[in-house]
Amino acid sequence: IQALMHALADSNGRVRQAAAQVLQSRLSSEEFLYVIGEDAIRVLLHQMPGDILLTLVEGRLAEAIGNMRSPPLHLIQHLHHLLDWPYWEVQMIAAKALGKIRRGIPDETITKLLGMWRIREPRSVWEAVDDALAEILAADTIEDDA
Repeated sequence: IQALMHALADSNGRVRQAAAQVLQSRLSSEEFLYVIGEDAIRVLLHQMPGDILLTLVEGRLAEAIGNMRSPPLHLIQHLHHLLDWPYWEVQMIAAKALGKIRRGIPDETITKLLGMWRIREPRSVWEAVDDALAEILAADTIEDDA
């Protein structure tokens, strides 16, 4: 059920729709409405959002950080944390953001990316990690040569 909850926050509308259909088939109408409505109610009560909205927020935050020219270290560290997010798409977006930033990536984040590169699953995350490592390591090489 948890994976389906995260899939409700997928950027692809068809994935969201399929996840909702599967959840509806496994849960009663009341349970389904509770699962969907709980996140909205938490936000209205100024509480931390649940899995669905938090996954959406973290994915968009990772994109925004990646679009910054030179984000502060604490935001780069947040991207490092998102590499362990339970939903693959957030991991992929975080890796892409690190690749766009290129410079100033801490060694422990590069080590984390190398560990993810060895796993190669899921493929979309691996490709984003591979691209990020290529960008980061190329930027380091250029700086070393300068």
